[in-house]
Amino acid sequence: MSTKNYSSETIQVNDIQMAYHITNYREGIPWLMLHGTRDTKRVWDVFFDQYGDDRYLIALDLRGHGESGKPDIPYSFDLFIEDIGGFCRAMGLDKVNIMGHSLGGGMAMYLTIKQPALVGKLVLMGCAASHKLDFKPKTDGKSHSDIISQILPFFFPMERKIVPRPIVEYVQKEITTGWMENITPWTHKRLNELERVDLTDLVKQIQSKTLLVFGELDGVAKVSAGEFLAENIPDSKLEIIEDTGHFMFMERPQEVFSVLENFI
Repeated sequence: MSTKNYSSETIQVNDIQMAYHITNYREGIPWLMLHGTRDTKRVWDVFFDQYGDDRYLIALDLRGHGESGKPDIPYSFDLFIEDIGGFCRAMGLDKVNIMGHSLGGGMAMYLTIKQPALVGKLVLMGCAASHKLDFKPKTDGKSHSDIISQILPFFFPMERKIVPRPIVEYVQKEITTGWMENITPWTHKRLNELERVDLTDLVKQIQSKTLLVFGELDGVAKVSAGEFLAENIPDSKLEIIEDTGHFMFMERPQEVFSVLENFI
């Protein structure tokens, strides 16, 4: 990523310091970018490269992630959106568009339901109204690296028709290295115990114009989860990125940008 179009900053929010990247371009309503479980603001680097010179972008490290505070306390959706809303207040932002991936997409939906006046447009990537996975890794006596190795095929399926294997392997390495290096043992524990909110009966309340972006081969947030959201969020459109897994925007960024162009 170019170091010329953004800066790295921190701000006090509730009981923690929150770290974020913010573009030097700061006109209009910002896009607040929320990463997934165990990821960091750096997953959005490709978007800063593409849009950072002429779009107002803010990529946030969520509580327990990246360079933000990591107190050893129970996590919940309510705590996370308290942080996100507090961040917006501390930054003087009374309206934001939100781009959320995975857990970040779930929190974006929940925040929009709870604080509709705060949120303009939504881009939701690889997320679901409810968190019911088809796989359950064995965790008893397992190290975090062992647990990660069990779930990799669901995030990064290797058999592809379009995306070259070296790209899949590169993205997998980038993401899993971050999973191992940027999260403390107690954060892993708290995330495993995370109190989630089932949004199945709530997403119909979302009035924001919404773009849904899903990877065709994603085994974590399947296309069926995107179809459910498209059917239940009134002003929404579903785009499926062919031959991609959970990190579709890193595997086929140009295809993702093409569906974003008219939206953002």
